[in-house]
Amino acid sequence: MKPWVALCAGMVASAAVAGTLPVGTANIVVRPYHSRVTVLAEGRSANRLVIDAPFSGVMAALPLPPGTAAKRGTIIARILPLQLAAEVEAATADVRSTGRAYAQTKVLERTGLATAAGLDAARARERHARAVLQGLDARLARGVVRAPFAGTVRYAVPAGAWVAPGKVIARLSGTGGLYLTARLTPAMAQQLKPGTAAGVAARGAHWPGQIYAIGARAGQGGLVTVYVHCSCPVLAGEYVRLTVPGTGQPGLAVVRGAVVMNAGQAVVYRITDGRARPVKVTIRHTTRRWVWIAGAVSAGDTVIVAGAGRVRAGTAVRVKPAIKATQ
Repeated sequence: MKPWVALCAGMVASAAVAGTLPVGTANIVVRPYHSRVTVLAEGRSANRLVIDAPFSGVMAALPLPPGTAAKRGTIIARILPLQLAAEVEAATADVRSTGRAYAQTKVLERTGLATAAGLDAARARERHARAVLQGLDARLARGVVRAPFAGTVRYAVPAGAWVAPGKVIARLSGTGGLYLTARLTPAMAQQLKPGTAAGVAARGAHWPGQIYAIGARAGQGGLVTVYVHCSCPVLAGEYVRLTVPGTGQPGLAVVRGAVVMNAGQAVVYRITDGRARPVKVTIRHTTRRWVWIAGAVSAGDTVIVAGAGRVRAGTAVRVKPAIKATQ
C-alpha cells in the first residue's frame, strides 16, 4: 500500500473513533429483593392510656394540676353535660322544696291541721324527688374519670372546653414502655424475625423501629400479630404507619446508573452494531446500588451504565474497558 493511502485510511479510522461516545457497560443479573410493605400499627402499653370523653359536655374544673402524679383511683377529670347539669340543678331544688313541705306537713299532722293521707302524699313526693336526683347523679357519675393506675396526668383540653364523645381529654403515663402491634398475613410474617428493622411514621415524622416478637399462630381473620419496639413519641391507642420488609423474590437487576428517563419513560440502552438502542423497562424495586426492572430484557444482557445519560437512540458508542462498570 502506498504511504499516502495508509495515511488516509488511518485518518478515516481516527475520525470514526473520534465520532463515537465512550461508555461503560454492565450486565443485567438475577438478584433477589425484598419489597417493602406498609401497614397500620397501634401504639399499646399497659401503663399508658389515652382518655376519651364518654359523652358530649363541658370539661369541669381540672381536679389536678397538669403533670401531677396521681394515685390509682384518683379522680382526674369530670365531664358535665349541659342539659344534664340543668336537670340536676332543678332536681336538687325539687328535693329541697319537697323536703321542706314534708317537714311542715309532719308538724301540721301532729297538731291536727293535716291529715294522715296528706302526710303520706308529702312523703311520697319527697321520696320521688330524691329518686329522680339519684338517677341523675348516677348519670353524672359516668362523666367522672378515675386513674386506673398510678401515673402522671397531662390534660389535652382546658377547663370549660366543650368536648364531643371520643374527644381526647387527658393522657395518663405510667412506668410501662410503649410498643406497637401490627397484624400481617402469615406469608409476610414468615419473612420476618426478631431483630428485623422496621420504619415508623406518624404526624409527618419518621423513627426507626425493631421487631422484637412475632405471634406463633394466626389469630382473628387469619392474621399474625407482630410486636415492634420504637423509641418514639407515639401515644397508646394512636395509629401509625409501619413499614417492614415484604416477601423476597428474584428479579432482573442492574446497577442504578443503567436506568435513565427518556420522555418520561424508564429505559436502558443496549449496544447493537456499535449504536445505543433504548429498551423500555418498568422499575420494580430500588436500593442505593441496584434497580430491579422488567421489560424486553434478559439476564446477561449488556447495557450502558457510564454515559447512559448522554446517549440517545442511535448514538454511536464504543466501550472503554477502563470505565467498564463493576457489578
